[in-house]
Amino acid sequence: GTDQRKPFTNPTRFYREPLFVPSSLLDQALYQMRELPVFVLSSPPDRELASQAVGFLEKSAARQKKLRQALQREKQKLQDEKVVFQCKLKLVELYHWPEDKAHAYIQKLAMDHSRTRADVAAVLLERMASLSKKV
Repeated sequence: GTDQRKPFTNPTRFYREPLFVPSSLLDQALYQMRELPVFVLSSPPDRELASQAVGFLEKSAARQKKLRQALQREKQKLQDEKVVFQCKLKLVELYHWPEDKAHAYIQKLAMDHSRTRADVAAVLLERMASLSKKV
């Protein structure tokens, strides 16, 4: 007879897994999943194709993870440079130093105390802020 199975209706629950659907529903599932990062296969799957698909998904997930980590590192670098820049501006403003002297000062403190330039700059900004509140 006719296929009495329930049509495929909830595409979001399969968001991170390959989706196996009966051959009769493959076109519908492909259409519904067209905007989502889901690999749709007909069931029963061809073993070789399924193995390749799973391998592809695993590699893609690993690459995405590396890219997210690299993006996070770059965001942190940018934030660190922003703190150092703000500190240099404050040193130039308060002490009328040239920018290169402020830069050298932050760098020397960082080396002397085995800290990053961003850590030193954050501490200096805190101290300069508390000094300006006292004045």
